[in-house]
Amino acid sequence: MSKGFFISCAIDYPNAKLHMGHVYEKTVADVIARVHRLNGEKVLFTVGTDEHGEKIAESAKHANLPPKQFVDEMSAEFQKLMDMALISYDRFVRTTDADHVKAAQHFFQLMWDNDDIYPDMYEGWYCVSDETFWTEKDTVEKLGKRFCPNTHCGKELKKVKEESYFFKWSAFQKKLEEWYAQTPGNVFPEFRKKEMENFLKQGLHDVSFSRKSIKWGIPTPVNPEHTMYVWSDALVNYLTVCGFPEKKYTDFWPADVHVIGMDINRFHSLLWPAMLMSANIALPKQVIVHGFVNDENGIKFSKSLGNGVDPLQIIPKYGMEALRYYLLREVPLGNDIAFSEKNLVERANSELGNSLGNLVFRVLSMMEKYTNGVIPDAALNEAVLQQARVHAQEAYRFYLEHDIQNALVQVMKVSAVGNKFIADTEPWKLMKEGKRAEVESLLATEIEIIRVLSILLAPVLPQTCEKIISQIGFEKPSFTALNKTPSLSGKKIVKGPVLFPKFEIEKK
Repeated sequence: MSKGFFISCAIDYPNAKLHMGHVYEKTVADVIARVHRLNGEKVLFTVGTDEHGEKIAESAKHANLPPKQFVDEMSAEFQKLMDMALISYDRFVRTTDADHVKAAQHFFQLMWDNDDIYPDMYEGWYCVSDETFWTEKDTVEKLGKRFCPNTHCGKELKKVKEESYFFKWSAFQKKLEEWYAQTPGNVFPEFRKKEMENFLKQGLHDVSFSRKSIKWGIPTPVNPEHTMYVWSDALVNYLTVCGFPEKKYTDFWPADVHVIGMDINRFHSLLWPAMLMSANIALPKQVIVHGFVNDENGIKFSKSLGNGVDPLQIIPKYGMEALRYYLLREVPLGNDIAFSEKNLVERANSELGNSLGNLVFRVLSMMEKYTNGVIPDAALNEAVLQQARVHAQEAYRFYLEHDIQNALVQVMKVSAVGNKFIADTEPWKLMKEGKRAEVESLLATEIEIIRVLSILLAPVLPQTCEKIISQIGFEKPSFTALNKTPSLSGKKIVKGPVLFPKFEIEKK
């Protein structure tokens, strides 16, 4: 039996407000998952919440709630956003789930048994917000205090001294160097891989993998007085969802794609592979690293600046599909997005409304007028279809390469072929001239172009795809049907309202 396609997102800390970055990351992964389902593959797509550690315990304390009740409530809110954002996940994993606790402890035991975990005393700087330990040389000093060097964080660090269990990250330096050299595309895009290679050149240091002072966590199997440090716990979720430690986990493991943000790249692209090497488990095939969603001036969202964009306000205003399209179409995967409501409106109006929505509405309106709403039995214009098919194949290729932006560029070129054919042919004039056969050929050709568009749009705009299918009666979308023109003549269409009503940007 062939292995299924497994794609995961980073699991999120349920200790703060949901933001646009959560929506963007999950949308990228969702599109990739849908692409592979349309390709006929068995897919496992997972999202979830990372619920242990000091940061969660502190947030629960501030909310006057026990940690478990706090994470139950916050995790439910995250799951609601995933559903609102049309994320087609197969499992919403929580690190408080019983099967994850079992998997994390089993994995820790494997590293211990292989002599890659050892006890020692930790003394150094710790960022509660990032759940990251820093050496003194890496920290930022201001007025005698030490701050987190991560540009997206910058919070004050705590000096920590306590007994800990360490992972021998340094022991995997050479193996990781070899893996990077021998595995093209293991980190995407390439400039994010270069960052990891540069980090490797600095030399890896062993990392603390347990905390004795933090009680809200999974007890280590080698010493129940210690709880697992967040990364020794959280990263194992990717195995948990596959059924680890049961043998069935290899039905989907190794992971085909981990989709994560650039701030946690080294944990997924250097620490996680080393942990897997220690446990003698296959490495993930690819880590896709996306950029941040910033404000329209490219400045990081922050409470102090009040420049944040709340997805729970944007989605009801424009609809999730317009937002999905904008996020995916705006920049190449890997780059930061300067989120602009104005750009969202302009792109939705011009590309989704004027091009795609207009094409579908015009074709179905002409069919109601000229063929009584029945798809005509007419010869297709193969020259026009060939133009559309070239762009469709390019879009398909880009989808498989996870180049979603360029896939959408090609999709809109398919739509442009359909619109140009109408503009060039002027079917309203042909009808006046009594050339019904030519009009019927045009309409049958346009229906085939719309069918191709409905397949290509399914990963990004699943609801729109369903609307088109319900109006015209296409089969369930599949990439295997992309070049198989079905016989649709005689089918009665049911024209609906325009797919994308025009938006107006609110004047401030």
